[in-house]
Amino acid sequence: MTVKRAPVSVIIPVFNGERFIGEALASVRRQTRPPEDILVVDDGSTDGTPGVVAAHQPGIRYVRQANQGPHAAQNTGLGLVRRPFVAFLDADDVWPADKLQVQVDRFSHEPSLEIVLGHIQLFRPRSSGPAGIAPEFEPYLAPFPGHTCFGSALFRRPVFDTVGALNEAMVYGADLDWFLRAREAHLIMRMMDHVCLHYRLHGGNLTRDRRMRNHYLLKVIQNALTRRRQLPGPGGVPDADDGQPDQPAGFARSRPAGGHAP
Repeated sequence: MTVKRAPVSVIIPVFNGERFIGEALASVRRQTRPPEDILVVDDGSTDGTPGVVAAHQPGIRYVRQANQGPHAAQNTGLGLVRRPFVAFLDADDVWPADKLQVQVDRFSHEPSLEIVLGHIQLFRPRSSGPAGIAPEFEPYLAPFPGHTCFGSALFRRPVFDTVGALNEAMVYGADLDWFLRAREAHLIMRMMDHVCLHYRLHGGNLTRDRRMRNHYLLKVIQNALTRRRQLPGPGGVPDADDGQPDQPAGFARSRPAGGHAP
């Protein structure tokens, strides 16, 4: 029986993700309606990431670039998509098997939609037992709506022409920054009461760094206020001119092994 594939390009940015990217790719392969296009953008990994990706061939487009940051890798992927829908998955996260099926179906039932969002389930890595993900992972807390999370969403490709690319200057908070611009552009979105992303908790998660998180959330707010005062509409992404460097003192530009900031 031939499986009907989803007209989706999946973008997986990765930096030193050899520990987890195999699980991420396996979760994409396991989709009840697998994507037509899988694109891994390697942001200058120095570990065994290329070998792990090679072990999951064929059917994966692998692009390597000099290290430029997580959102530069996502933007590189956007420039290479070949399908009318786009999805993103960080290399340390995984998808439930029906993620693409349920979100593509929602677009079919509501053709006016431009973005379909889903819920997020946090999970912890197993301390023992066989390697893998669902159903062996250990859920943490209850699922919650992913209002500003790229990994839990499915996008029509043209929305990025309307809103623009991700802000590459932001190590954290670029998802929120982009979704604020999308709402300013009055894009039509729908939140599904369905888990569409399993988000892995581990020691390298950037969201655990409260000082960095607060710094970039403030930048998101400043950028939004700047647009409201000077650039109404969904145009470019001016950086707030607060006289401060985008990279606060003490923060490394490289990401922890496994993935990128949500």
